[in-house]
Amino acid sequence: MTREVQNEASTFTVSGSIVGTANVPSTPTTLEYLIFDVTNERIVRDWTAIVPGSTFSIDIVASDNAIYRDGHRPFQRFEERVVTVSANRGTDIQFNHEIRYLIKNLRGFDS
Repeated sequence: MTREVQNEASTFTVSGSIVGTANVPSTPTTLEYLIFDVTNERIVRDWTAIVPGSTFSIDIVASDNAIYRDGHRPFQRFEERVVTVSANRGTDIQFNHEIRYLIKNLRGFDS
């Protein structure tokens, strides 16, 4: 499911919370995220650690949302990105979550 549409080369913040069993807020030992360009099958930002907490905010910057194949034919109106958030990655108690969004290719804008 796609979360929302962002304009090309625009900045926004992804926020969320980590909940354990019985919907109780939980603070993981480790917390990290990855930004992947689904349309072009490439990593935009490799695994990046953030301060573990029961809530998180990730700034998605303009360069993360630059259109990769602008000017190629056929013209693509959108590119899809996914932010994967992983708590306690590589352990028996890991938790993974995906946030998907589209980037609108603004005609005439060169990012």
